[in-house]
Amino acid sequence: MQDSAQARCTENPEPGVLIRPGSPAAQGKIHRQAQFDGTLDTAARKGKHGGRPPVITDDMLHTVLRRRALGESVEQIQPDLFIPTGKRKGQNPSVASIYRALAEHAKREAYPEAVEAAHADFGALQAASEVPGPRLALPDRASL
Repeated sequence: MQDSAQARCTENPEPGVLIRPGSPAAQGKIHRQAQFDGTLDTAARKGKHGGRPPVITDDMLHTVLRRRALGESVEQIQPDLFIPTGKRKGQNPSVASIYRALAEHAKREAYPEAVEAAHADFGALQAASEVPGPRLALPDRASL
């Protein structure tokens, strides 16, 4: 009898805890997952994918690529680069950040059709007005 009861229950992320389908716990879990998925979908439609902004700008990457082609090492180039915005504005990017940007650039160069397809998909979303615009500011409740 216990085996059939366990067969009707679903596993919870917590080890050893079973959730019965249709129970408030299961419904809450489904609701939370739907909210999370909806938030990610909306962000993706806006072109936001999370994470920190890149330290290496396109201009910096162009400089690094040009100087690497002339035979300079990343360690020689790094002191001449400066971060233009953010918390570390005016400081030099790390050598690891430069190598990371070079690897990302190489990946884009290796798969240009994937990059073009992503740009086309995002352009189609913007043209279809499926990307929501900015929200209007709500009045402060204290001023009402």
